[in-house]
This record gives sequence, structure tokens and C-alpha cells, in this order.
Amino acid sequence: GLALQGNDWTCDCSLVWLGQWLRRWLRETLQIHTAVLMGAQQVHQLAREATCHEPRTGQEIPLLDIRSEDLSCHASPFSGSAKSITKRDYYQFPILLISILISSSSLSIPWLKSFFHYFYIYLFNFLILIVSIFLRDMVS
Repeated sequence: GLALQGNDWTCDCSLVWLGQWLRRWLRETLQIHTAVLMGAQQVHQLAREATCHEPRTGQEIPLLDIRSEDLSCHASPFSGSAKSITKRDYYQFPILLISILISSSSLSIPWLKSFFHYFYIYLFNFLILIVSIFLRDMVS
């Protein structure tokens, strides 16, 4: 899996997508593994351990609780200040494209749909890991 806890992240608009993804992952994981209550509690606790630092209050906030409306983030490309495109933006595009293609497939065969669901989760985790390693090496 992908370990998100122990990172020195600042709570800002750049983490909103990760909070959304983590909430979706948690919801889907709990739907799949509803039979074991203890396992569900452990998964939820593990997800809450992924936190960011709130600079105004000094608190550690779980990424599950990060929402764009709480941070005054602007979703429109016409709002906010102008942002130049960085190398990092180019690397995020293929991940986004692959995720959209896999998640939007309209499959009617149940076992095949289940396969693509798991494939999507593992592929996304793998791509996030590879990109984070690459970006870490690029920054270092």
C-alpha cells in the first residue's frame, strides 16, 4: 500500500485532491471489507493518521478532513492568481488521464468490473508512489 502518515505536509489547496481521493478510497475499501468490523476500524484509523500541519492553529489535521471550502480554494481556472505550469504538472496529467479512462469504463460483466476496480486502485497507488519518488529525487 501507500503510506501517507509521517509526511511534513502543510494544509493548503494543493492537498484537497488527496483528501478527496483518501475519502473515496476509504469509502470503497469499507464497502468491500464490511464483514470484519475490527479490520474496518483499523483501516479508518490508518486513514486518519495521514495528516497535514495547519499553519494558523499549529494543529495536525487529518487529510480526511481537508475540504476546499474550508481552505477557500478556487476550482475555476479563471479565479485566483495566475500560476505557471511546472514540470510537476506535466507528470500529473498522465496519471489523471489513466485514472479517468479506467474509472469511466462502462463494463457490464460483474467479475470483470470488480477486476478493473482493484486494478484501478493498485495502478493508482503504484503511479502515486512512482511520481512521488521521482519528484522527491528531482527536488533533492
